[in-house]
Amino acid sequence: TSKLLKNIGGSESFAEKRIFFRKNLCTHFNLNANDNDPVRRSHLLVISRDTLLDQSMQLLKDSYGTSAWPCRFVIRFTGEEGEDCGGLRKEWLNLVLQKLFSEDYGLFKKVSSQSNSPLHPVPVESKSKLKLFEFAGRVLGKSLFESTISRCNQASLPFRLSKSFLAQLIGLRVDLSHFESDDSQLYRQKIRYVLEAERDEISELDLTFSEEEFNPVTKTSKTHDFVSGGSKIAVTHQNRKYWADQLVQYRMVSRTKHEVDYFNRDFITLFLNI
Repeated sequence: TSKLLKNIGGSESFAEKRIFFRKNLCTHFNLNANDNDPVRRSHLLVISRDTLLDQSMQLLKDSYGTSAWPCRFVIRFTGEEGEDCGGLRKEWLNLVLQKLFSEDYGLFKKVSSQSNSPLHPVPVESKSKLKLFEFAGRVLGKSLFESTISRCNQASLPFRLSKSFLAQLIGLRVDLSHFESDDSQLYRQKIRYVLEAERDEISELDLTFSEEEFNPVTKTSKTHDFVSGGSKIAVTHQNRKYWADQLVQYRMVSRTKHEVDYFNRDFITLFLNI
């Protein structure tokens, strides 16, 4: 425990963890931690609001290497007057994030139909969509960086991400506690019910290590196995805990492994070796 606390700042307090994190970021990038908004090299981005996302991706495509992370992005919207003193940068980050994480954009969707349900990645098929996950990771990483470095531009995300997704970003194994937080309704109605059911009740449910998924586009159903031959393995009193774990792994991890890997490529790059 003492070793873990040392690695996260020596305290269990979130405020002190934040101070520790900021101090290490500033040290790593040779910034003055005593300044509320440390002096940094500027990187100008002239962007049209009409093509905000596409233009942002194009402008940052080649120049967005590790050396660009600590730069102060200076935003200028085409046809608009005004000097960016931090407000335009914050607005730009929020607008890009809102578009990338919008359910309409097709990269993320709510875990359940509940109004307060968090967002989680969705499986995509094309390489171009995977590259969008990569860009989303870049921008979210930049937002976290700016919010940490500059005390003058504290920001909060305009959406909520699933704990299962966040756990994967920091290298944790997704477990039942993450899923319970992400989809409390399904957890209570299905997983917890099975875990607490009597032996004969489980056999009556006729469950297997598989799940049927309906495709609203093709209007067809397909069975997905959690483990090899899962549709032929019955859930029993003895294996129910393993079934619950594999259900969570399938729903929150294995289906979107490539998407999370692409997202994490640039998101984690900024914070490595700090």
